[in-house]
Amino acid sequence: MELRLQARARDKHEKATKATLQRLQQLLVTRGTRFH
Repeated sequence: MELRLQARARDKHEKATKATLQRLQQLLVTRGTRFH
C-alpha cells in the first residue's frame, strides 16, 4: 500500500513539474518572439 501511494505521489509530482516546465517554455518562446 505505502509503495503504491508513494508511486502515485511521484507520478503526480512528475506531471506537475512537466506542466510547469511546459508553461515556462511557452513563456520563453513568447518572450523570444516579442523581442525578435
